[in-house]
Amino acid sequence: MKTAEALLCDHLEALRVRGLSPSTLRARARAVRAFFARLEKKDARAATRADVRAHAAALLAAGTGPRTVRAYLLDLAAFFAWAETVDAVLVNPCAGMDLPACPDVLPRRVLTAPEVARVLAQPDTGTDKGR
Repeated sequence: MKTAEALLCDHLEALRVRGLSPSTLRARARAVRAFFARLEKKDARAATRADVRAHAAALLAAGTGPRTVRAYLLDLAAFFAWAETVDAVLVNPCAGMDLPACPDVLPRRVLTAPEVARVLAQPDTGTDKGR
């Protein structure tokens, strides 16, 4: 039986071999480690859907935005889906979970017409670099 950390290392290596970016690997590692740190369990097989829900609720209660919580849960779900395919867990506790809703957000500020004109005037389209 491997610890959650050992499974995570194997998962990250599998992702690295597939060519995922270092920032993706760091985000995945951060999300999975945060979950297991809150859970205080070393065995991924012990994780339950209730644990995942409690983790999401704790993140939201701590002021983490819904988009960030959603991203964490997607990373966690991907980790457990992989763990399920390599028979490290019997059940993916994230399978079929509802993710936090993310409200549509409009930009806080829109450029004015003179600002748009100034931005569009910047490139020199007469050069290769400006095309």
